[in-house]
Amino acid sequence: KVGFVRSVINRVKNQSAAMKKIPSIIFAEGDSVKVLRAVNQIVEEGFASPILVGNPDKIKRVSREKGLDNIENVKIIDHLEDPKAEVYAKTMFDLRHRRGVMFPEAKHLMRDSNFFAAMAVHLGDADAMITGSDSKYADAVKPI
Repeated sequence: KVGFVRSVINRVKNQSAAMKKIPSIIFAEGDSVKVLRAVNQIVEEGFASPILVGNPDKIKRVSREKGLDNIENVKIIDHLEDPKAEVYAKTMFDLRHRRGVMFPEAKHLMRDSNFFAAMAVHLGDADAMITGSDSKYADAVKPI
């Protein structure tokens, strides 16, 4: 059985080969130890440019505790503080207002790392998104 880390690495490698460029992959669960291990390996092998979503202090602390030195070279976005959250919320509102999503709700949804990461991909700030290592299937795919 292939574990989460290896399955993520294999999927990213396959996508990278298909795109014929180094893709940027946004990881919605950036503070997950499973995700940090996978990202550490991805950076070591150099076939993708990972972006972690989450609290930068927590991500750096956990990666130091686990000896994941490559995380120091990874872009970390604090989705709760990032100015792009407003742009993402506006886009979410534009896409979903006919289904009842009002702007305040769209802003609130951007506080969820899965919705934030999905909008980053939608607007071209990342090529792909990986999520679902620490969440229920329904919660992981709903933003997509």
